[in-house]
Amino acid sequence: GFYPEINGRIWDSEALGAAFLGEILAVLPDITALTLTVPVGSFEAYRRWLQQVVAAVPQVRLVDEPLAAVLGYDRPVETVLMVDCGGGTLDLALVQLPPLAAATKAGFWLKWGDRFRNPPMAKSRMARAIAKAGENLGGADLDRWVAEFCGLPTHRGALRLCERLKMALSAQDSVVETWWDEETLTAREISLTRAQLAALWHERGFAAVLDGALAKVRQQAANQGFDWDALGAVVLVGGLAHLPMLPQWAARHFPVAKIQAARPLEAIAWGALNRELALADVLYHSYGVRYWDKREKAHNWQPIIPAGTPYPLVEPVVLTLGASQPNQPCIELMVGELGEAETELVWLGDRLVANPLASRRRTALPLNAHQLSLAKLDPPGQPGQDRLRVEFTIDGDRTLCLTVTDLLTDTVLLHRQPAIALL
Repeated sequence: GFYPEINGRIWDSEALGAAFLGEILAVLPDITALTLTVPVGSFEAYRRWLQQVVAAVPQVRLVDEPLAAVLGYDRPVETVLMVDCGGGTLDLALVQLPPLAAATKAGFWLKWGDRFRNPPMAKSRMARAIAKAGENLGGADLDRWVAEFCGLPTHRGALRLCERLKMALSAQDSVVETWWDEETLTAREISLTRAQLAALWHERGFAAVLDGALAKVRQQAANQGFDWDALGAVVLVGGLAHLPMLPQWAARHFPVAKIQAARPLEAIAWGALNRELALADVLYHSYGVRYWDKREKAHNWQPIIPAGTPYPLVEPVVLTLGASQPNQPCIELMVGELGEAETELVWLGDRLVANPLASRRRTALPLNAHQLSLAKLDPPGQPGQDRLRVEFTIDGDRTLCLTVTDLLTDTVLLHRQPAIALL
């Protein structure tokens, strides 16, 4: 991708993000606790990067964006489906809230590392995530589709104008803006109607992607025996909640009386600050190990901890490994975070379209690609001998951790080591 050069330095996305967050933290008074919200589909590498950027803050917790919105929801219902359509992602979360009369117990803030801290004055009730799904599609994609429809370039200035057109249609049926073409040095009027925007929404596949995300949530909820008649509310948040297409989409699937748009732009921030509700969350991605598929003659991935598993994971998942060659000095194992893509953004001619895939495509993000060796074997390993016991757990920060024991010497070689930080 393109990286800008500023004052003689090339800035990649990580450096720009770290500088942005650093400037914000620098102008704030001393803070002791920080909540950061992340998309449902974010991978551990992104969360780890956030950890490093805000490492100076004593207490930090990460919350998925739609779950944060639920934590800010104060209606007297016990089960909420939160639909969050923002600028770059769409996320769905089905959450069971505790009864308002439930007994309270001490809540917690997650501390980076392996400790939990209880603020002495905090009292909380427990909310439980039942199911969630996310896709990399949002308002920015809609802006690009508007630009293409209106015959505009897709650089930043034109996309800003398209965003204004889109936002204006939340309150009126049609809108007209003036576009100054710097190449031809001419001005022309750009018009857009709600009907045209809705047509783009459907033709380019936004509604289909939402349908797919909802299907994921329904499947996860069915696996837990959830009765959809018990759903109390469907709450729409994010910038796209202002447009008529999202409420219309929700009305195709749920009773209109249950559909609400409570504080669509600030709900996530309010919920992130809620310390009276603790959250029992579940994994969105699976974790797996890489193996050689003899039939396909290629590497593949075997899930070991499935998506939907509650975390922290108390009971470890155990693998036993042995040497494959005589006098083997070490045993290697690649561990990865696994996702499944059901849509992809593709170019059809000069149009960018959200295209449903014929079948799910597994994506894998290795956590220890730079250090595959789990342990050195002393004495060297021999074929046919169980040598290493590997225990996989997931801590409260949603980090996959490994404990490795040498079965021959009964020595613990690694203890709750984050897979992404293997050295």
